Amino acid sequence: MPLSRPWPSNSLAKSHRVASTSSHPASPRPPPTITCRRNAARLFSRRCAGSCRPARSPARPTWRRPISSSCARAPSPAPSSISTAASSSRDNRGACVVKHLVVLANPKETCFTRDACALYIEELRARGHEVVLRDLYAMNFNPVASADDLRGNMTGAVAADVKVEQDHVLWCDVLTFVHPIWWIDRPAILKGWVDRVMALGFAYGYSPNGPIGKIAGRKAVLITSSGSLQQHWTDSGKEHAMRIAQDVGTMEFCGLEMIRHLHFAPLGSRATAEMVEGYKRQIRDLVREVF
Repeated sequence: MPLSRPWPSNSLAKSHRVASTSSHPASPRPPPTITCRRNAARLFSRRCAGSCRPARSPARPTWRRPISSSCARAPSPAPSSISTAASSSRDNRGACVVKHLVVLANPKETCFTRDACALYIEELRARGHEVVLRDLYAMNFNPVASADDLRGNMTGAVAADVKVEQDHVLWCDVLTFVHPIWWIDRPAILKGWVDRVMALGFAYGYSPNGPIGKIAGRKAVLITSSGSLQQHWTDSGKEHAMRIAQDVGTMEFCGLEMIRHLHFAPLGSRATAEMVEGYKRQIRDLVREVF
């Protein structure tokens, strides 16, 4: 059972705050701006105040693979690369270190999604934070939930590949999904990751009063994109449906607090170079303002 964290968990009734993005984004309710690492430390105050609280097991993956700007693939870490030793929440300068789990889902070797993921990780690491990347296609992750998976959710005897992913979730402070939108949803491989990893008994449960988010105390970021024009995406109701399903129906349902959902549209032939640079600027601003 995860240790409590300093951040309050959201109720499902709480209005989720997300950033609607376009080539000229406007955020009616921007998150508080964090202008320095000292302020960032306040965001994670209990983790960085005095002596650090005991870490969960596993505490921190020792595997840290740099990601190039081209987002080149590399093998995923073996389960043994997860350290079970307690670790500090401060770096050698005394600054708060935030642990990020980034889950990437795009089969293309060269695409905006991979460039966005690379930029996001680069900005986080430049600020001294820990990052573990799970590239689902590079890992050849099995997204098909089996009958054994469903039984394991009830007994705790989960498959080895699922256990590795769940350990990463328990390790992190912030969970980020980076992916394109296909049919108003995640790619199937990421949907399967959610089905198998964010499972009943691990990420959520039920009480007489309703559902319970069991990985509360963590935060969530979504970075998504589509080829649709932003106006059509919004006016058709597709964007609202996507945000309800992912922000509320997945992240907040499991107890995570949404920090930001950046959605970039359009992409492909409809996007100008200026638009793409604007999208990248929003990613940099997200990291610098929040972390």
